[in-house]
Amino acid sequence: MPESAFTDARKEERRLRVGIMRSDEELERAANDFWNIMKAALRNPKSEKDVDRFDARITGMLVNTEEKRILGLLEKALKEGAVEDVRKAEGDAFSAYASVGMPEERLNALLELRRDVEKGADSLSVLDANAERMGEQQFAKIIELSEKSEVRREEIVAVLGKAAKPELADALYALLQKEEAASVAARNALGLGRDDYERIFGIAAKNEIMAVLRLYQRVLGDASFAKARDALMRGDKSGAMAEVSRMGIAAQYLFFAMLAPAFMRNGMWNRAAARIAAKALGKIAEIAGKLGLDAGAVQADYLLSAKKFTSRFGDAGALNFALFSSAYALRLGKK
Repeated sequence: MPESAFTDARKEERRLRVGIMRSDEELERAANDFWNIMKAALRNPKSEKDVDRFDARITGMLVNTEEKRILGLLEKALKEGAVEDVRKAEGDAFSAYASVGMPEERLNALLELRRDVEKGADSLSVLDANAERMGEQQFAKIIELSEKSEVRREEIVAVLGKAAKPELADALYALLQKEEAASVAARNALGLGRDDYERIFGIAAKNEIMAVLRLYQRVLGDASFAKARDALMRGDKSGAMAEVSRMGIAAQYLFFAMLAPAFMRNGMWNRAAARIAAKALGKIAEIAGKLGLDAGAVQADYLLSAKKFTSRFGDAGALNFALFSSAYALRLGKK
């Protein structure tokens, strides 16, 4: 083949290859799109739509060599803080699961992360339902166990003693074994990051799952919370407080330790405001169930948002609060 013909052939090959390969800008957009898909699956592990979309995206990347470049771009962007809306727990989990290995191994690790976050959410539900079977000292010992490099299930059973229901021991074991994924699940469950726990409750912790365990420890040791809850539940068991009583112990603590004081400071601790909150909590749980979202997590987010809103726009008649609650439910229903 003449030199010119050979050169022309190489130029044509290069032209075709460039046409097939995606530009860096396209890959950056694809990396951002991938993060949004993964983020939705991690934050809503019970949503079939979000989970299926993420799993399908991973499958597509596994069979497309060019798509695998997205992982490197995403990792670099996360380190540089160039990705929007990244919770620290999510960034830490991504690094722990997908920072080493071949692209295929890293992609499969992200699938495992998504499954572990879902398992973490289930484990937290079991823990919340059984937390009051435990004592403050038992939580302290569980937290102490978490500092070990390797925790055995038998050690957890020994700490639980009479409270050692198999499902509770399994839940705690799963949470301590997969701390990064469990921290993502914990961040979802109460809507609080580790900085929030320190700012609001004075609880310092290395990650969200440890902060949650310390919060349960505090809840069980807080006599004033127990008295306030019992008194209010007795006084209004058939009314506004009935919906609050259906929430988990941690979410109840958010209600009585955070929202109730905000109500009191603004002259809103009355039956009208309590009814609005209870009605909103029930409606939010109903909408969350239809969307495949964790009802407790959404209720906790509502309580935190309501506390912030009430601190700024509280009114004795609770009109602003009623408008806020309606708007929150409406926004949730449009997701």
